[in-house]
Amino acid sequence: MNMHVDTAYRFAIGQAVTHRDQPMPAVVVCRTRTSRGDELYGIRRRLDDCVFPELMILGEALVAA
Repeated sequence: MNMHVDTAYRFAIGQAVTHRDQPMPAVVVCRTRTSRGDELYGIRRRLDDCVFPELMILGEALVAA
């Protein structure tokens, strides 16, 4: 079993983030690690007219806003 001792995450819950390739203002609402150790974030987009306001996205695709 692969246990990850390092619990430090790149983004904090409540932190403003955006997508690295295009504007996507969002806030981190949850986070976890995959079995491979990748960071996975649940985000809530900050736009009222979004078709998908809540997404799960890999941390490598996000940057701090």
